[in-house]
Amino acid sequence: MKEIEVKDLIKYINPFELKEKPAIAIASDGKETNGLTIGWAGFGVLWRKPMATVYVHKTRYSKHIFD
Repeated sequence: MKEIEVKDLIKYINPFELKEKPAIAIASDGKETNGLTIGWAGFGVLWRKPMATVYVHKTRYSKHIFD
């Protein structure tokens, strides 16, 4: 698995195309690894730092790993 810097995400994902070309977010807590399809996301700059926001519903199995 390759870790991608937030500033490089735009090379791989166009947030306006997530409906047609879904992306998968993968997280690991050292014990478990799980992925989920990104349906809602935001990309931008916050306090001069690149940021990405992925929304994970509280009922998703992966939520405890992403937390």
